[in-house]
Amino acid sequence: MPTGSTSSSTARSSRPAATRSCCARASATPPSTSSASPTTAARTWPASRSPTRRWRASRRPAMSGRPPRSDLSVRFHITADVMHLQVNGIGIHCEVEGADGAPWVVFSNSLVTNLTMWDAQAAMLRQKFRVLRYDQRGHGGTEATAGRYDFDLLIADLAGLLDALGVARAHLVGLSMGGVTVLGLAARFPERVDSVVVCDTGAASSPESARAWEERIALAQAQGMDPLVEPTVTRWCPPEIVAAAPPHLDRLRQMIRTTPVNGFVGCAAALADHDMRPAAAALRVPATFVVGEKDGTTPAAMRRLHDSLPGSRYEVIPGAGHIANLDQPEHFDRVLGDCLRAGA
Repeated sequence: MPTGSTSSSTARSSRPAATRSCCARASATPPSTSSASPTTAARTWPASRSPTRRWRASRRPAMSGRPPRSDLSVRFHITADVMHLQVNGIGIHCEVEGADGAPWVVFSNSLVTNLTMWDAQAAMLRQKFRVLRYDQRGHGGTEATAGRYDFDLLIADLAGLLDALGVARAHLVGLSMGGVTVLGLAARFPERVDSVVVCDTGAASSPESARAWEERIALAQAQGMDPLVEPTVTRWCPPEIVAAAPPHLDRLRQMIRTTPVNGFVGCAAALADHDMRPAAAALRVPATFVVGEKDGTTPAAMRRLHDSLPGSRYEVIPGAGHIANLDQPEHFDRVLGDCLRAGA
C-alpha cells in the first residue's frame, strides 16, 4: 500500500458547454411529498424553519468592489446562511458560506455523519470560495424518508439542491457515500461541474459488502443505532487513532448515534447495491481520487478508479482511515487545496 501520493501530469482541457439544467428550477410552491417527480424544487421556508444567519464580529471592511449595505456591514459579516429547502419532495438542511460571486464548492457527507464533518474544510475555503454543505437524505437536519434509497435518488437530491440555490457550476467534494453521490452527478451533468474530488470510496458494492450492509440494516431496525456506534468507529479508524482518542472520535460517535434509523437503512441499502465504476471511467471533468492510507482495501480500489480515467489524480493521505479529512485534516486540506486550484 502506498504511503505517499501520486498524481497524473495532465488534466482534461475541454468541457462540454452547458446544454440543460440537471433539475427543474425552483417553483413558487413546494412539491407534494407524494409526487413521483424527483426533480421539482421549491425554495420556501416554513415560518418555524426560516433561514438563519449567523453573525460574528469582524474588523475587516466590506469586500473590495462591493459598497457596504449599511454601517453594520463594516462591523460584521455573514459566516453562514443556514437553510431548510424543499427539494425533491423532502426538506434538505444546508449551510452556505463565503463571498457572493466566488466559485462554488459543494461538500457531500458520508453515511452516519452530517455536514459538520466538513467544518475544518469550510473554514479553510470560505475566504475564497462560496461553500455549500448539506446533509444527505436521512442525515443531520434533512428529512429521513422511509424505505430503501438508491444513488439515483441521492444524486437527484443534490441536483435539485443546486438548482434551488441557483448554482450553475461548482467544484464537488464527497466522501464515501458522498463520494459516490458527487461522482454520479459529475458523470451525468458534466456541464455543471468544474471539478470533482472523490474521497474514500471504491464506488461499487460486492456480494460480501452487500451481505454486511444487510446485517447492519437488520441490526438497526431491531435495536436502533447504538449497537452500530463502536463497530463503525473501529472499522473506519486505524487502531492507533482509536487508542489516542482524539476529539473527533467522540464527534463521530455522536453523529452515528443520532443518525435516524430510516436514514441509515435507506442509505445503507444504496451502498449495498451500486456500481459507479463505469461512470468514473467516463468522467469528462477534472477528477481527483483521495483515500486514507489505512482505509482497508479502499486505496487499491481507488487506484483502479484512477487508472481507469486518464488525466485523473490519485492522492493518499498517510495515517488516515476511512474518514480521512477528520483523521488527518492538515494533510487532507493541503491535498484538497491543490485539487481545487488545479480544477479552477
